[in-house]
Amino acid sequence: MQFGSFSLVLVLLGSAAAGCATVDGDTEEGHAAKVQAVAPASAFVLTVSGLEGEDVMSPGRDDVCTNGRCSFAYIAGTAVAITPYGSNAVADCEQFSSWSGACAGQGTTCSLVINSDLAAASHWSKILGCVPQ
Repeated sequence: MQFGSFSLVLVLLGSAAAGCATVDGDTEEGHAAKVQAVAPASAFVLTVSGLEGEDVMSPGRDDVCTNGRCSFAYIAGTAVAITPYGSNAVADCEQFSSWSGACAGQGTTCSLVINSDLAAASHWSKILGCVPQ
């Protein structure tokens, strides 16, 4: 008896769904439905490492990496500028020398557009003749 009830429910569901089916030639305006898929926004991670104090700037944000290695989340397509400044670099007689990773080959300010997970590291060299304070 349960099987018969289950069959009846399936028949009723099928009948209800059939009322929503489209038929060839049914092209009047108002009879068609348009379905648009909206892709979710992708988020990616930028990892920055080097001396304490790299400044990571993007629209509406100014993040500072205060522990020598930091990760920041961004929405895909975000433009980011990274500027190195060691909080004690001059006192320790160090100067920025280069970037590696995603910023390799760029000058002091590194400009990126975040479209994947990226990593960049700042490299520092000793200032000749400088006496640490």
